[in-house]
Amino acid sequence: MANLVGPAHIVVSGEGLSAYDLFEPHIRASFERQAFGAAAQCPLSVRPLPFEEWARGAATVSIKALVAA
Repeated sequence: MANLVGPAHIVVSGEGLSAYDLFEPHIRASFERQAFGAAAQCPLSVRPLPFEEWARGAATVSIKALVAA
């Protein structure tokens, strides 16, 4: 998705975040291998947020993209 959209920032959040520290090196290495263009320069950060917050953020981005198009 990052390669398709080219976001300015990626926030990793959600229910599986409690295990993120176990997989972080693998996730970051995979992202670096597979990202290209603007996505390759995109910072990746971790923020523990409740479901409502990250779902609201995803919905906002989707609605904004739909309205702006």
